[in-house]
Amino acid sequence: MVWNKGYQDHDTSVISAVTIKVKGIGVVNRTNSIDSADYVIPSQENNALFIMTNYIRTYQEHKRCAEPQFVEQAKCQNDSQCQTSLKRNINGYWTGRCLKNVSRCELIGWCPVEVDLHQPEPTKSTRNYTIFIKNFIEFSKFRVSRRNTILIDPKRLRTCLYHHITDRLCPIFRIGDLLNMVESDNNEKRQMLKWGTVIRVKIDWICNLDKSLDKCLPKYSFGRLDTYEERTFSHGFNFRYASKWMHGNRSYRMLTKAFGLRLIIVVSGEASKFDLL
Repeated sequence: MVWNKGYQDHDTSVISAVTIKVKGIGVVNRTNSIDSADYVIPSQENNALFIMTNYIRTYQEHKRCAEPQFVEQAKCQNDSQCQTSLKRNINGYWTGRCLKNVSRCELIGWCPVEVDLHQPEPTKSTRNYTIFIKNFIEFSKFRVSRRNTILIDPKRLRTCLYHHITDRLCPIFRIGDLLNMVESDNNEKRQMLKWGTVIRVKIDWICNLDKSLDKCLPKYSFGRLDTYEERTFSHGFNFRYASKWMHGNRSYRMLTKAFGLRLIIVVSGEASKFDLL
């Protein structure tokens, strides 16, 4: 009974809220740089964050054009081979016309078609981005609430960086340090930035309320949720989004295939306190 603290009442239904902010400048090339408004997509999520570390961008117009060479089923010699059907991997609605000059089926859709066969290198300086995680919790049974930001002096918050030994309470994390904690292989870390990955950040609050409230502290742990073992199909983490506009009654869009780090924040906790019953 003493060893398992059977004399205490417990509350495991922790109420939690998390807000996340990212800072850092990424260098795309010598004439172009991006900031957090560009690479944090979307700007707000519930207990999660996506940081774009690499992308393929295609400027398109809605019109007619030929299917690209890498779509094998679009190769044709006559119109009968381009009849409209629901085929996989096509990029638009087939008109039923074969463009004999290129031996490809014609489509109506967004042109030119995105070509993502060649992967660019990750954005430079990504490892120096910093993530600020603000966490509020409440144990309603005991009417106790805590914040991870009050545990650090406000002046130190401007300069501190989390370290699992020397600064375990700092809520600011450097991307390069996170990668080092979840992956030891340097080549694998480069692949994570290039193709994307999913990382779990866990915050545990284990609080013995019979002791001083100052001892109710968060414990951070990290893990990688994906692997590249099956490299031949859909490894990493990526998605597409588009920005559309009209000009002269014609439709245009900027299509971006974004690769990056998907961070999932998990909060758990348990509070215990002496109860005579």
